[in-house]
Amino acid sequence: MRRTESHLCTRGSLALLVAVLGLAIAAGPAAAVVVSLKTFKTSIDVRLNITEHSIWHGIRPGCYAPHEDFDIRYHMSIDSKPTRKSDIKNGTASLTGGSYGVTPSYGDRRSFEQFSTPGQWTLETQYPAGCGTDPPGPVPDWATSPTCKSIKERVSASLLQNTLDDPNDPTSNLGSNDGVLVLTRTPRAKPTVNGSSVGDSCFRTLHSVDPIGVDSNVEIGPKDTYISVPIPNLHSKLSRLAKGSRKSRPSFRVPIKVSGDCKSMQMSPSNGLRDGFITSPFSQPHNALGSFNGEPDKSICTIAGSGVAIVRRESRVTETATVLR
Repeated sequence: MRRTESHLCTRGSLALLVAVLGLAIAAGPAAAVVVSLKTFKTSIDVRLNITEHSIWHGIRPGCYAPHEDFDIRYHMSIDSKPTRKSDIKNGTASLTGGSYGVTPSYGDRRSFEQFSTPGQWTLETQYPAGCGTDPPGPVPDWATSPTCKSIKERVSASLLQNTLDDPNDPTSNLGSNDGVLVLTRTPRAKPTVNGSSVGDSCFRTLHSVDPIGVDSNVEIGPKDTYISVPIPNLHSKLSRLAKGSRKSRPSFRVPIKVSGDCKSMQMSPSNGLRDGFITSPFSQPHNALGSFNGEPDKSICTIAGSGVAIVRRESRVTETATVLR
């Protein structure tokens, strides 16, 4: 199921609530528990470029028609501050002993762009000579020239805890210090479900991307884009940001690299490999015209990219003690 911006915000709020309530439950009904919550304004400045390259060879010799070939490069370009005068709308970091995260930080206008470069498309509608008297079938309405609409929206960047665990429950998840950088595109600097459409003729040529690593993903939808980047030791990184004088603005950098086949995407940093991951023998576009028959060289998709995210404290740290009974 595709994650929307509202889902991400809800997950961040629930993570903190569950962690706090978990402490109260563990302490028992008669005990009082003091929970320390640290908060501070935080900017997430992202510069990242990713390209998906999709090649389809649906045209083959013989009595096959209609069918097509195409070669498409689709680009995602993120720059939270695309101009010198650009500003980032800060999020808020929240830290307790058992929970951590940063609410969405929004880039300036045109900080998330998507577009394609001119590619090759060939459509054959007729059988070659000698294929009998029956004409080929009609071309489906959806089999039109791949045309990707240029999108210029905003990037939403948030940091989430990747697991929640109850230390008093041996069957719960093991404690984790890791987290996830979540990037989505949005038309406004606030939680939004859908943005502009890439166009049906464009989306049909793209592949689903299958990552080999935990917490890593690149997912292009018709009206939204979701990218998640593993952040090892996120709790420790955010805790270090909370230290220092009121006027200090500590930060940390996360170099990002994406590579590989669409059916086995690799990403750096890494929170480890997915359990039981098996690479599929092939991947296919969402909708393509032609004969495939499971031949991997007829359907090719690769993904590559690099960039950096800089997380910076933008205010003094506020610490609040809350008593739970």
